[in-house]
Amino acid sequence: MSAVVTRRDTGEALALDGVTSVRTDAGWLLTEYPVGDAISDHSQRRPVRYALDVILTETPPDGEEPDPQRVQDAIDWLTESAGQLLDVEVATDREPIRSVMLEGLPRQYATMRSVTLTLSLREVQIVRTQSVTLPGIPRRPRPSAAAGRAQQTDDGEQAPTEASLPDTVEARRALALDVAIRLFGSN
Repeated sequence: MSAVVTRRDTGEALALDGVTSVRTDAGWLLTEYPVGDAISDHSQRRPVRYALDVILTETPPDGEEPDPQRVQDAIDWLTESAGQLLDVEVATDREPIRSVMLEGLPRQYATMRSVTLTLSLREVQIVRTQSVTLPGIPRRPRPSAAAGRAQQTDDGEQAPTEASLPDTVEARRALALDVAIRLFGSN
């Protein structure tokens, strides 16, 4: 089976001569908390990873004339595509692999006219942000803030209270014991 890798940013495509296998690794990350026995309270879906074993030759799959530079050009194209969003269409009944980035490109040269590669791909989700203005009541700044001056007092400020130590010897011993237990434990 053959495949086509397409860069989303430029629309350029690379036809792969053959795909010998497609492996998918989809998993979940489970939380662990060592409370007595290890417990988990939620899981998080990990990005799907794909490994495609592909073959590139000097002869394109569309029947064009062989090109001795084709293998190196394809490796260069894949290397330049690292970090770019890619889509992969494999000529089988499987769904296209969408929104992935190239993670690795280990290669093994079989002959001088072809190369076997393993494309390591990882599913990615690109987040795009947008600022919006919410409708609401327009707020006017305080006159002091509008003039560039800070407020004299903080609205959340509380009046300070004076701390006092216990006045009896027994109360002081109890306080010292409480502090020692908090610092060093009860053992």
